[in-house]
Amino acid sequence: MKKDNRKGQLHTMETTIVLLIFFFIISLGIIFFIAHQKSTAREKQVEFENLELVKQSQVLSFFPELQCSNDGVINSNCYDTVKIEKFGNIYQANKLFYNSLFGYMKAEVVEFDPSPAVNSYGALWVIYDNAKEDYSAIRKVEQPVVIYDPINNEKTFGIINLSIYK
Repeated sequence: MKKDNRKGQLHTMETTIVLLIFFFIISLGIIFFIAHQKSTAREKQVEFENLELVKQSQVLSFFPELQCSNDGVINSNCYDTVKIEKFGNIYQANKLFYNSLFGYMKAEVVEFDPSPAVNSYGALWVIYDNAKEDYSAIRKVEQPVVIYDPINNEKTFGIINLSIYK
């Protein structure tokens, strides 16, 4: 009878150990699955943020309130200095519209002289600034543009600096 009792105990311990190993393997599988899902979700989030950044820069690139125009023809990647300076009044009158269009970002146009002798920044115009109060990071994009001064009929090189608040 003692032999049968020992065999039963041994069989019960074997079953318990097999179940523990089984649950340990299942737990490891679940942990790796969750880690993989987190990394995939992070990659998707970065991809979405990049798309949002491109979208906002494209909206600003084709922004008729600021673009140069000659005889009704709009020039892409060209910004009119008079329109840039007057945009502040337009923005104040339609703040809700522009906040919904651009979201939390800062856009500024900087005049730049790339010649080796000068290589410096000139005038700076802040087009739009809607900073998020509790932002965790800022993503920046620079885009080359032409700056047109219709008063002096001059074109210079410029850079649009976009700062997107997250």
